[in-house]
Amino acid sequence: MNSSTRRVVFFDLDGTLHQQDMFGSFLRYALRHQPLNALLLHYGAQFILTRGSGYQLVIHDPARYQTLEESAPKAQHIPRTAADRIHFLLVRFLTSAFSIKLEDLADTWFVSRATLQGDMVDVRERFQRYQLTLETRPRHGMKLFGSEVSIRACLTDLLWELSQQGPLNPLIG
Repeated sequence: MNSSTRRVVFFDLDGTLHQQDMFGSFLRYALRHQPLNALLLHYGAQFILTRGSGYQLVIHDPARYQTLEESAPKAQHIPRTAADRIHFLLVRFLTSAFSIKLEDLADTWFVSRATLQGDMVDVRERFQRYQLTLETRPRHGMKLFGSEVSIRACLTDLLWELSQQGPLNPLIG
C-alpha cells in the first residue's frame, strides 16, 4: 500500500493520543486486556507498538476504517463549569418525565455530589421564578413539579438564553 494513503495516529507509551481521542481514556487497558487488534483488522487497521515511540494506529484500508469511525458513538459533552452544569441540570429536569438522582449525574459528570448540591441552589432559584418545585424522594431522586405552561415557559426562556450565547452550545445543537 502506498504510504501516502495510510493514516497514522501516534500514542505515547502512557496511552496519550496525539490526534483525535476516539478510544477514550481506557486505551492502555484495552490494548493490554482486549483483543483490540483482532477487531481493528476487520476494519482495516491495527495498533503497532514501537519501542521508544509508543503505539501507532496504522490504517491499511481507509474505506473500511471510515465505517468504524462513522459507527462510533459521538462523544458526550460533560459540563465543566458551574454555569454549564446549571444549564444542563435545568434542561435535564425540564425534559425528564422521571426522577433524577444527583449521585448518577455526579458519576457521569465526574464531580462530587456536594458540587451538584451547590449548583442546585441556582437551579431551585430559577425554577421558583416559574412557580416550579423540585420534590425529593429518598432512593428515587428529584422530580420537577408544576404546570405544563410553566415548564414550557421556563424551557423556552432557557433555550432562548442559550441560543444567544452562540451556536456551539451542546444543549442547542
